[in-house]
Amino acid sequence: MQIANPFYDTVFKYLMEDSKAAMLLLGKIIGKKIISIKPRPQEIVIPRDTPSKHAVYRMDFSAVVKTTTGQRCVIVEVQKAKKSSDILRFRRYLGKQYANPENFQVSRKKQKGIPIISVYFLGHDLEDIDAPVIKISRT
Repeated sequence: MQIANPFYDTVFKYLMEDSKAAMLLLGKIIGKKIISIKPRPQEIVIPRDTPSKHAVYRMDFSAVVKTTTGQRCVIVEVQKAKKSSDILRFRRYLGKQYANPENFQVSRKKQKGIPIISVYFLGHDLEDIDAPVIKISRT
């Protein structure tokens, strides 16, 4: 039996374009039941110095997740990269997303940011971390 490796861009894109597969995979990763999911308008590939190699691949989704009090709309940002230097790019991109007016909702005449959940697939080891999967809780 052969298993397609989702670290390859073509396989990853194919997997994430299947809404059932994306809901299942991302729901397990973020630890929430995803009720619905749809790709957001942008999909960005950032080329490396050489034109034939792409280092960073991004896909963003709007998702409705089940919470203890009902449902909530969130943004799930998925990025994957092969080089450790790409993590700084992830942070810059995330900062731009937090500042983007499209990522706000108006509720009771107040502007409120839509929560952004970041999922990173890395093709390299992180210093001082000996685990295949980690979850960072930003508080």
